Amino acid sequence: SGWSFYPAESNPFPKYPTTFGLTLVTTPITINLSTKPGDTVTFNTYYEIEDALDFIAFSKMLNYTREANQTPYRDMNYVITGNIDMRILAANSYQTPSVEFSGNLAGISETTFIYGLKIVNGHVQESYYSGLFSVLLGNVYNLSFYESEILLNDTESYAGVPLYVGMIAGELRGGTIRNVLMDVTIDLGTMTLGESHIGGIAGKAAGYVRGVYVEGEILGREN
Repeated sequence: SGWSFYPAESNPFPKYPTTFGLTLVTTPITINLSTKPGDTVTFNTYYEIEDALDFIAFSKMLNYTREANQTPYRDMNYVITGNIDMRILAANSYQTPSVEFSGNLAGISETTFIYGLKIVNGHVQESYYSGLFSVLLGNVYNLSFYESEILLNDTESYAGVPLYVGMIAGELRGGTIRNVLMDVTIDLGTMTLGESHIGGIAGKAAGYVRGVYVEGEILGREN
């Protein structure tokens, strides 16, 4: 039908239609993590991310509430099935989700890439988070990021809270990041910063990281 139905963020039961949505695939998929036999991950069901608009839908879905008997979107599997060029969308289209992500996000192969992802500012609760995820409890596999950027220009309003900034996650908390190539510029802007945790992959990390390469720069300026 071309329509997707999601819970209203303020109420888990009423549904509203949107053309933003992802296809749920119920056929299992096995993704290779290396050439070593058996070094794979298998998802029995997953949402398919095909292009830039799907990637934005993914970020929004994570914040949605589901009924009590359904798995939260933030705990599910997502597979990027093609290369994504984010330059076709506005720079702030992808916004850091407000929830922890404990699912799986994987490129379908080790050559899957996302080009031109730019995140402007972040999400604030008890701390300030900016990145693909605020807090990563789950797993990220097989992704290369080219010419990605995080730009902060509102931190002065939150100078009293800790700041966690990384292109994959503000904080990696027990999750896995594997087979990730990162080309990133993090611009902290000219505003006042509080206690700061900044990194190309994660601002603060406790988890499993393997096969990761990062290049880029972190720009910090004083008023």
